Amino acid sequence: MRTGTRQLLTDYVDAVDWSTNPAVDSETFTTTDTYDALNRVATTTAPDATITTPTYNQRSLLSAVTADLQGSQSVTDVVTTVSYNAKAQRQTTSYGNGATTTNTYDPDTFRLINITTSRPPVNDTVVTQND
Repeated sequence: MRTGTRQLLTDYVDAVDWSTNPAVDSETFTTTDTYDALNRVATTTAPDATITTPTYNQRSLLSAVTADLQGSQSVTDVVTTVSYNAKAQRQTTSYGNGATTTNTYDPDTFRLINITTSRPPVNDTVVTQND
């Protein structure tokens, strides 16, 4: 388990002089990570008590992420699926909100050359009332 604590600066608007000891707020924000036997993150607990749980495939690559949001009655799918190529480069990532990110790589250098994220249109129903 690893725990990290952060504090915010009291004066966050002006430029910070780090050679001095700038004043910080008394409120602290703590994040806790737990790890599995392969030293992969098993859960992350955020300062608002949201618990994020990644899932890994057989190659120990990320395959999904869920979040148990504070006050929610059910677990939320954040990342639903992730696909990889033979070089373990991420090709597509599908998200719980319907968005999909596609990564394109140069076939000769294998460098990332394009990232495209798209989401299907939202069908909003507008109700109008005439008197």
